[in-house]
Amino acid sequence: MNIIKEIKCKRCGKIVRRFSNSKYCLDCVYKINLEKKKEYDRRYREKYRDKVLKQKKESYRKGKKYKCIFCKKEFQRANWYPVGKYCSRTCFELDMRNKRKGKGNPAYRNGMRVQGVYTVKHLRACRKYRNEFLKKHNYLYCEFCGVNQSLRFETHHIIWASEKPGHKNLHNKKNLILLCIKCHNNFHKNKKLRNELVKKRKLDKLFNVKI
Repeated sequence: MNIIKEIKCKRCGKIVRRFSNSKYCLDCVYKINLEKKKEYDRRYREKYRDKVLKQKKESYRKGKKYKCIFCKKEFQRANWYPVGKYCSRTCFELDMRNKRKGKGNPAYRNGMRVQGVYTVKHLRACRKYRNEFLKKHNYLYCEFCGVNQSLRFETHHIIWASEKPGHKNLHNKKNLILLCIKCHNNFHKNKKLRNELVKKRKLDKLFNVKI
């Protein structure tokens, strides 16, 4: 039966309570095992590196030929590699720059270009409205369709931030509404829905907007 007693660690010299047959403290045992693992990994890589490189080169030689969409240049890909449409990252970036202009840009909505990421003030106002709504009603629901079971509820600016950037009434409670995902998407697609709400809340006078 092993007896617990005080020993001096051979590696760090720290005095610890361990079994009589132990020579190291727990921290040093962990470090020793880690060093052994690193050494094993290094030897394994050295042993099989050349073999793996040869296999990769052969797979590239036997790979199929493809035609780049952008530069029309033929290139070869390995069989194990996921099939790509471009020969290089440069071709991909140049093609995306050409395709994502104007209406092709993912940030293009309702005839206008949404400028970058929303400001901290904008996000803070959305969060504040949501929290106040939750305190008042004890649960979230869509103010437009009344649904209370949705994957996500989002605070929507009726007069868009891109339409009146920096306006003093942009984050006014009159201009905010809590919507489910479906209604939020519909408000961005359908201008009639938005215009009806603008008239109802008299936002056209507040923002001096013509409908």
